[in-house]
Amino acid sequence: MLGRNKNDVLLTELVIVILVFSLVAVTVVQMFVAARQKSAHSGQLERALIVAQDWVERFSGADEGVHVLQRPEAGLVIEAHVEPQVTTQAGTILSATVHVFGSAEYGVEEAAPLVVLPAVRYVPSEEVR
Repeated sequence: MLGRNKNDVLLTELVIVILVFSLVAVTVVQMFVAARQKSAHSGQLERALIVAQDWVERFSGADEGVHVLQRPEAGLVIEAHVEPQVTTQAGTILSATVHVFGSAEYGVEEAAPLVVLPAVRYVPSEEVR
C-alpha cells in the first residue's frame, strides 16, 4: 500500500508540473502574438511618418502650386489640404496640413490619423520674379 501511495503522489506531481508548463506556454505564446502586433503597428507608424515627411519636403520645395492631395500609398492614405495664409504684393505664404491614415489590417481606426504634419511654403508673386 505504501508503494501505491508513492505512485499516486508522483502522478499528482507530474499532473501539476504539466499544468504549470501549459499555463506558462500559453502566456509566452500570447506575449509573442502581442509583440508581433505591436511590431506591425510600429512599422506602419514609421512608414506613415516617412511618407508624410516626403510630402512636406516636396511641398516646401515645389516650383508649381500644390493642391489638395489624396492618394493611397503602401496601405496608407495621405490627405493634404493647402490654404493661403497671407497674400501680399510680394507673394503668398501657403500653409498645409498633411494627415496620414492607416489601414484597418493593423487594427488602426480609419478616423484617427497616424501622423499629422504641418508645412509652410512661400510663393513669390509673378510681378516680383
